[in-house]
Amino acid sequence: MDQDGNVDAAWMNRVHEIVDYVISQGLYCIINVHHDTGADGNGWVSWLKADASNYTANKARYEKLWQQIANEFRNYDQRLLFEAYNEMLDAKSSWNFAQSSTAYDAINKYAQSFVDVVRATGGNNAQRNLIVSAYGASSGSGKWSERWCHRHIGRWRCWCRFRNGRNYLRPQKAERMSANV
Repeated sequence: MDQDGNVDAAWMNRVHEIVDYVISQGLYCIINVHHDTGADGNGWVSWLKADASNYTANKARYEKLWQQIANEFRNYDQRLLFEAYNEMLDAKSSWNFAQSSTAYDAINKYAQSFVDVVRATGGNNAQRNLIVSAYGASSGSGKWSERWCHRHIGRWRCWCRFRNGRNYLRPQKAERMSANV
C-alpha cells in the first residue's frame, strides 16, 4: 500500500491471478491480511496490533484496504472467503493470551470494522462467509472467550489453533478448532 492506503495495482492483479487459479481448480480460497499482523522481530514491525491506540491510528487504513479487496472480488462466489487478519497480537507481541484486556477490545473493533466494510461493498459480499480469528488465532490460556464480541452480523466463522507446547508440530498432537457462530 502507498502512503494514502491504495493497494498497488500490480499486486492486486497478482492476487487476482492466484485467486483465479485456485477457484478454477474447484477449490476454496481465503484472502487475508497476513503479514501485517504478528510478532515483531528481525527488523520487522507489524502495523496491525490488538491495541486500542493502534486501532485508532490505523482504522481508516485498515478499512480502506478491506474496501479495496472486497470491491475487487465482490462478484466471486462463496468459494472465496475473506479472513480479517492473521494471528493479531498486542503491542508486546504476546502469544496465546494478551497482556492487557484492552487488546481483546481492540481485536473486536478490528473484526467489526472488517465485517462492516466488507458487507457494505455489496455483491456476493453481502452473504460471503467471513473469518475472524481469536487473539493470536490461538485457543490460548487467557480469557479471550469472555471478551469475544458477538455483534458481528451475517455469515462468519471464528477459528483458532491449539498448539500443545513443543509437541504442536506432531500430527497426532495438533488440532485445528473451528466453530460456526
